[in-house]
Amino acid sequence: MTKRIHITEAMKALRSGKPCELKVWKSTTGDIIEYRNATFVGHDKRRGTFRIMLQTSHQIREFRDVCVLEFNGLEVHL
Repeated sequence: MTKRIHITEAMKALRSGKPCELKVWKSTTGDIIEYRNATFVGHDKRRGTFRIMLQTSHQIREFRDVCVLEFNGLEVHL
């Protein structure tokens, strides 16, 4: 059985500021992108987007919350 976490709990854990691992679906191409050692930077509630910083490269990435597939190895469900 696959372990799962609800999207609200995953995004709450992301906001804690601890480094995490994410798998996100890229809506424009359908690719799955892995982010390792990502920390929370910001959230736009109106657009439903989150911004993270990759610790290894210090690059900022943005994704929609509904596009998260996995959070720290747990399958995310809505």
